[in-house]
Amino acid sequence: MDKELKSYPVLSRLRHDGVLYTPEGDRNEVELTQVQATTLLALKVIGKAPDDEGTTFDLTARLRELIAADHPIVDLNMVEIGKLLGKNKRGVTREMIDDALETITSTPAK
Repeated sequence: MDKELKSYPVLSRLRHDGVLYTPEGDRNEVELTQVQATTLLALKVIGKAPDDEGTTFDLTARLRELIAADHPIVDLNMVEIGKLLGKNKRGVTREMIDDALETITSTPAK
């Protein structure tokens, strides 16, 4: 069994070992084993560990920046969104965009 801990970004409120983690709070990353993370990843409570993604690109944060700069992300197609994301567009799907937009609309900006 793999006991190595990895740091995962928190996408939704999570209580682990008596500590509350939130996406917009000071505790926005949680240390878990791969076994502990499996279900939370499937439920989209946490995101992939940065070393698993090969990058530290945060789609939600980038979309927040684009929305703040008055880009109508909801109305754009994937080609137009890809141009705005630049080199980070690789592997980004419409479903990922929609999930990130849902997160943005369900959580207040800092």
